[in-house]
Amino acid sequence: GEVYLARDTKMGRKVALKVIRQDQRLDPIRKARFLREARVLSTLDHPNVCQFHDFIEGQKQDCIVLELVEGRNLR
Repeated sequence: GEVYLARDTKMGRKVALKVIRQDQRLDPIRKARFLREARVLSTLDHPNVCQFHDFIEGQKQDCIVLELVEGRNLR
C-alpha cells in the first residue's frame, strides 16, 4: 500500500491514510491481505504501534485510517 497524510474532518485531526494500490485492489489475495492487516492492527494496543482508527471500504478505494506519528523519515 501507499501511505498519505490526510485530515479526519469528523474528528478534526491529521491521520495517516494507508491505501491499497489500485492495481492490487482487484486481486482477491492482496485485498484479503490488506483487510487482514486492518484486523490485526485493530487488535493491537501498544505505545510503540500507531493506533488504528478505521477501515474504509469504498467503491474506488479501500483504506486504513491510522494515528499520524510525526517525526523523521526512517530512510
